[in-house]
Amino acid sequence: MLAEKRHFIEGGSKNLVTSYTPKGVAKYDDNGKRIPLSTAELLFRLVTQSLPISNNPEFLDLLDILVNYGPGTVAVGDNRVEKLSFYIRKTLYYYTNTKGSYLMYANRTPEGAYITKYLKIKDTNGRIVFTEQQAYDVIRQISNNLHWNTDKEAMMQPISDNIVNAAIEYMDRYNTDYYRVANCDELTFTMQDLNLVRGADGKVVRNGDTPILMSWMINHQILKTDVGDHAFKDPFVYADDAAVAETAEVRKPENKLNAK
Repeated sequence: MLAEKRHFIEGGSKNLVTSYTPKGVAKYDDNGKRIPLSTAELLFRLVTQSLPISNNPEFLDLLDILVNYGPGTVAVGDNRVEKLSFYIRKTLYYYTNTKGSYLMYANRTPEGAYITKYLKIKDTNGRIVFTEQQAYDVIRQISNNLHWNTDKEAMMQPISDNIVNAAIEYMDRYNTDYYRVANCDELTFTMQDLNLVRGADGKVVRNGDTPILMSWMINHQILKTDVGDHAFKDPFVYADDAAVAETAEVRKPENKLNAK
């Protein structure tokens, strides 16, 4: 049995400290150290294209790992919503119209239901218009509502070349054996994860085929399994027909969706 991880904020979403200003400037603490970036904030910044790196090929691929997003997550107009508001919970869609660019996302009400909300991200000139407080509120909702993308076909594919190439460049530049993405501790790829080694000249090179994404997700506890601690220690594990379930299970009502 496999269960996916949500984008939790360490210590709970109320402890969130954002890592970037609305305009995408990195923030530092009183000691001059970068404020760590959460996966919830990273996916918010990437989906809304509010960081200079948002359209880099490796970050587009990373976004696909972080979350399922787009028009397919929109539940507006779905007749199931009145009875099953948790369908709204997975809403995450960024779009542009004649008035600017907006993010559709899910918000949990004090009564425990989920409603669709809209945040204006950019004006018609492409300028960021959301505030620090608005970003904080949306990132908290993302943390509480959304989990990592567990698309079966994607998980069975090798980790993308864009990510591997970015990791090689990072490891060579900083002389490390890992690639930590955008100062985000939860998004780290090791040499073993990517089947990389150092050549005779000390440069990082590929050591054969790249492992599938699922192996990385299990090794880093994005997917959790009850088959044992060491079942996936080798990155060259190939699995199929995995049954993926949400960590926070929601029971569906026994009556049929279309029952009146």
